[in-house]
Amino acid sequence: MPGRWTSRVALTVAGALSVGLLGAVAPASTGLPTPAHAATCTPSGDIGARWRATGAERSVAGACVSGEFGVGRGGRAQVFQGATFYWSPATGAHPVFGAIREEWARIGWENGPLGFPTTEEYAVRDSGRVQRFEGGLVLWTPALGAHEVRGAIGGRYAAQGWENGPLGFPVTGEIALATDGGRLQDFQGGAVYWVEGIGAKVVRGAIQAAWGQHGWEAGALGYPVTDEHDVPGGKRSDFQRGHITWDATTGATEVTITDDTGPWLRPTSWHPAVPSCRPIEVGYNGSRVKLVQRRLGLPASEVEWNKGTTTTAVRDFQRSARLPVTGVVDRTTWERLGIPEDFCMDGWQHPIEVAPNAVAAQRAEKMIEVAHRYLGTEYVWGGAGPVGYGTDCSGLVLQSLLAAGLSPRPVTVDKHPLVDYRTSAELYAHGGLRHLPLAQAQRGDLVFYTSDSTGRIVHVAIALGGGKMIESPNQRGVVRVVDITTERGAETVAPTVVRPFN
Repeated sequence: MPGRWTSRVALTVAGALSVGLLGAVAPASTGLPTPAHAATCTPSGDIGARWRATGAERSVAGACVSGEFGVGRGGRAQVFQGATFYWSPATGAHPVFGAIREEWARIGWENGPLGFPTTEEYAVRDSGRVQRFEGGLVLWTPALGAHEVRGAIGGRYAAQGWENGPLGFPVTGEIALATDGGRLQDFQGGAVYWVEGIGAKVVRGAIQAAWGQHGWEAGALGYPVTDEHDVPGGKRSDFQRGHITWDATTGATEVTITDDTGPWLRPTSWHPAVPSCRPIEVGYNGSRVKLVQRRLGLPASEVEWNKGTTTTAVRDFQRSARLPVTGVVDRTTWERLGIPEDFCMDGWQHPIEVAPNAVAAQRAEKMIEVAHRYLGTEYVWGGAGPVGYGTDCSGLVLQSLLAAGLSPRPVTVDKHPLVDYRTSAELYAHGGLRHLPLAQAQRGDLVFYTSDSTGRIVHVAIALGGGKMIESPNQRGVVRVVDITTERGAETVAPTVVRPFN
């Protein structure tokens, strides 16, 4: 596609030189001191055989300067004047040197994502050089230097034809992005973006420039969800919240935003992990406390928090099991209780079940669908786990939002069971969630209730339309569908609802 590509990354070309192993070039420095008695380090075994096959002292590798020694992952290495040979049982022996060796070293040698070399360095177009490794490859050109390509981005690059395709040579390594844990790599002819749930996609030319003008992946369009593809009269790339079309006749681009959420919290295609495996401190509540209570034989009517009767029962068990008597359920106490569930289950987040470019209505429907899976699930104070382990009102809402692709950070499932943390109140006060008058409530909005005695937010449910809502009601109830009423026991409906998807 015509149109000059504009890189996001300012490049400084160091002009490092990488040369062919069999070329008639003076040995390059390894950056390592040469032993005084290098003549005693006779190469042997697979490394010695490979060194002799490439020309021995007459090659760029030159003479050895060390004996063979062990490296990571069960490998072996030997240093020569102009290269280092690396060997592993799976890959055999191969030399690495020059700028390619420096790039490989930068990302962790054989212990990094590339692993051991699987080929020697070889020539490609435009005086370029390539060397393949277990986890990817490193490409070098005189103008751009050496850069690794690997993983999903490397797979997309391969599908485009490597350096002979429209992307050309890499001009950066892989770069971490701040939005949704994404990754980026720039090439001569465009860029490849990767994010969890979408995969690696190519953005090029005028479409890439137009996307950049709208804030890249952090802007209104979000991440690309397709490569550039043909449409009548031009090209198009689809993004999470719209698309960009390029007109082949005029060279102009047209940007269409289909889901502009303005200043509000945006959906994501990836939920970062949250802290988990917390000890169940005194005052902690939730599904894990319920499992502890059942194992200790406490009645089902006991409120699910580690206080009073529960703490006493925990201490009694620890005393009988010859454990430190703290009343805190750590992993050791959990395992001695014989509870089969994961000690870290409070960090569970519902997987996203919508497409990356799903619109607001689709996300709202998914949230409601997931909430309905909990129908009949018992109320558990502080519960926010999978179906079958109980949930409270805001735990139900949190997992339903996560399934629809909305992560309302800093509100997270791991904070939900903490002492004195009130997720429903935190959601209502979240600055990135849009409030609308109760009279404008629609399907998918969050409905809140305040305590008549304190005026604080104490309950949240999901509006279903038609005056109905789905909720996890109280200690003696189960998840159910009920009418949205002005009064709910000793609670009054809040004057505004929250619309999570705009």
